[in-house]
Amino acid sequence: MSAQVGIYIGGFLTLVIALYHTQLYKKLNWVEEFEKIDSENAKIIYTINLSLMILFFLIGGRSVLFLLIDYNLPGLQYSYKLKKLIR
Repeated sequence: MSAQVGIYIGGFLTLVIALYHTQLYKKLNWVEEFEKIDSENAKIIYTINLSLMILFFLIGGRSVLFLLIDYNLPGLQYSYKLKKLIR
């Protein structure tokens, strides 16, 4: 497996994990669970989840953009201009 494929798969999986983190509040029924614990602990858990979600979206998005910009994959019209702006 080439490095490009590995970066693309890793970026895609990271985005999937980020999407899963957006659903944790509903899937784990945090409304009821947060009522059982101290409000400070609930805020900490929610903040950690939000931080991880943002981090995963940033890392996953950058991995996919890395391939689109640096390797000029088809479908990206202004890849050369974007590459100059980013660097």
